[in-house]
Amino acid sequence: MAEPHSMPDFTIVQLAEVAPNVSTILKSYSARIRADISTGDVVNTYGFSITFKVFIEVLTDTCERCGETTFGPPIFDCVGHKFKKHWREVADGESKDGLAVALANAERRATGWLSRRK
Repeated sequence: MAEPHSMPDFTIVQLAEVAPNVSTILKSYSARIRADISTGDVVNTYGFSITFKVFIEVLTDTCERCGETTFGPPIFDCVGHKFKKHWREVADGESKDGLAVALANAERRATGWLSRRK
C-alpha cells in the first residue's frame, strides 16, 4: 500500500504566485482556505454554470463577555475574560473562470486585512 503524502511547499509556491497575500496569511497565522464549487443548469439543460468560491479564514480567540478578539485592541475593564476559539473569515473571492481567478479576487481583501495588522 502506498503511503499517503502531501506537498504543502509545492502548493504554497503556486498560491504565492496567484495570491501572495493569501499565502502570507496562511504562513503567518493559524489559517485555512475553504472552497466551494457549485454547478447549475442555466436554462432547461441548455448549458451549465460552474461557480468557484474561496474563503480565507483565521483562527481567532474571542472573549464571550466583552467581545475582545486576538486581532483587536485589548479591553482591560472586562473581569474574567472567557475566550473561545472560532474561525473568522478575513477574505473571500468568487469567479466563474476558475479557482485561480477566485483566489486572485480574494487577494484584494486579504491585502486590506494584512495592512490593518501592521
